[in-house]
Amino acid sequence: MNYSFSQMITYYILFILILIYVIVNYKLTDGSKKLSYHTIGVVLLLFAGFRGMNVDFDYKSYLEIYNKISSIQSFFFNPIYLFNKLQYEPSILIIFSLVKSLFNSGFQIAIFLYAFISIGLKLRAIPKLTDFVPYSLLLFFSSIYLLQDFAQIRAAVASGFLLLSIPFIVSKDIKKFSVFVLLAVFFHYSAIIFAPLYFLNTKKINKALYITVIIVSIILAVLRFTPFDFIAKFDLGIYSKKINLYLVGQQWEKRQINIFNFSILLQIAISIFFIFFAEKTNNKYAVILTKICTLGIVLFYLFSSAPVIAFRLSDLLGMVQIILIPFILYFIKPKYIGELIIVIIALAFFLNQILINPILHPYKTFFNQFQQ
Repeated sequence: MNYSFSQMITYYILFILILIYVIVNYKLTDGSKKLSYHTIGVVLLLFAGFRGMNVDFDYKSYLEIYNKISSIQSFFFNPIYLFNKLQYEPSILIIFSLVKSLFNSGFQIAIFLYAFISIGLKLRAIPKLTDFVPYSLLLFFSSIYLLQDFAQIRAAVASGFLLLSIPFIVSKDIKKFSVFVLLAVFFHYSAIIFAPLYFLNTKKINKALYITVIIVSIILAVLRFTPFDFIAKFDLGIYSKKINLYLVGQQWEKRQINIFNFSILLQIAISIFFIFFAEKTNNKYAVILTKICTLGIVLFYLFSSAPVIAFRLSDLLGMVQIILIPFILYFIKPKYIGELIIVIIALAFFLNQILINPILHPYKTFFNQFQQ
C-alpha cells in the first residue's frame, strides 16, 4: 500500500534532520560533532524503540513469539525443549523470557532493548571504520535502519556485531573476530556466513576474479540455478531446518523476486567501482569491505530461487555499503560533487523503501495503542 506524503511525514522529517546534521557537521567543533552524533543516535533509538503495532511488517510476528515463550524459570529448567520446539536463536528466547519474567506487558520493553543494542553497536562501529561518519550515518538511516532496526530486529543486532568484527579481520585477531561473530550468530543464525571472511586477503583484490564471480552468479540466476539440491545432501542441524522452512514457505507463497531491483543494481555498481579503486583509498578497510559487498551480490543471485534467504544474506553482507559508499570522496573532485552523489544515493535508498517498495506504514508510537 502506498501512503501519502502527509501520512509518512515523520520519516521525511527524520531524513531531513540527519541531512542537516551532514551539511553543518564540518562547521562544528570536535565536541559538538560527537554530541550531535550521539543526539541523533538517541533520536533513532527512541524512534525505533517506541514504535507501535502495524508500523513495520514483523512487529506482530515478534509479539506472537513473545506470547509463546515462557518465563525465564521455565527456560532454564528445560532449555533444550524450548530450542527444539521454537527453533529461534538463543538471544530472542533469553531476552523475551527474561523481560516476561520481570515485567507485566513487557513486550515493548523487549523491542526497546533490541533497538538499544542494535543502534548502539552500529553507532560504535561507524567511527571505527570511516572518517566520513556523517555520510555513513545518513546512509545507515536510509537503508539499514528502516529495514532492520524497525523490522528485522534480530538481524539488526547481528549486523552491529558483524560491523565491529571487521577491524579484527584486518588485524588478523582471530580470537576477537570469533567473539563478535559468535555474538552475531547468537542473535541471528545467518551471521555464520561472516566466519569464512576472516581468511580473505585484506590488502589486494583480484579484479578479474571478483568481476567474474559477479557475472557468473547473475548468469546462474537467469538460468534459474539453485544450490539447494546440493545443500540438502548435508545435515547442517538448525541451518537445514531453517532452509527447509524457508523453502516450504516459498512453495506455498510463490514469492517473486526481481533479480535486477534497485538495491542490487546499486550494490553491483558500488562493488565494481571499488574493485578497481579500493586499493587506492586511504582507508585500510576498503579492500575487505569491497569483497564483503561483492560476496553479498553473489549470494543474492545464488539463492535467488528462495527470496527470503537471498535478501537476508545479501542485506547482511551488503550493509557494509554504508561505510563503503562515502569512500568515493577519495576520488571525486571537487568534493561537493561527491557529497551530492552520496546524498542522492541516500535519498534513493530512502524513497525506495518509503515509496517504491514500501516496507513501513505511517509512524505511530505504542502509546497510541492505549488511546484507542
